[in-house]
Amino acid sequence: MRTFVQELTGEQATLELGAMLAEHAAPGVTIALIGGLGAGKTTLTRGFAQALGVDESTVSSPTYVLHHVYPTSRGWLIHHFDVYRLEDADQFEALGVGETFDSGGVSLVEWADKALDSLPADAWIVELRHTAEGTSRLARLTLPAAVAARIAGE
Repeated sequence: MRTFVQELTGEQATLELGAMLAEHAAPGVTIALIGGLGAGKTTLTRGFAQALGVDESTVSSPTYVLHHVYPTSRGWLIHHFDVYRLEDADQFEALGVGETFDSGGVSLVEWADKALDSLPADAWIVELRHTAEGTSRLARLTLPAAVAARIAGE
């Protein structure tokens, strides 16, 4: 795994990062999305899903329902989780996420820092935060080395 930081200057850049991640994702990948309110977790997921043929208007934060499923143009599913309202990793595991991770789709987990121990060991990690000036976001990505090199433009 390799970690690098990328600056995101606006919503479009966040959508594009999601699309780039989708280009390199395959069934079995889990992406942990970490960041505060308004950091761009759902926006990144929307870009990811749109790149795989999902109508972006159907992608919303699953804060209250905990889990959305989106079929993709590649024939596999995107599982979109939100752990924000859960107390701990045990409640997340009680949703049957282990079976979901093994189901042949891709999982994106918002507020994943609340359940990191419940995620696969090879999960991709995307941490989003606003810069001190508030004019952009920083994405700290921990990805497989080959994927990181392609996304970083190397």
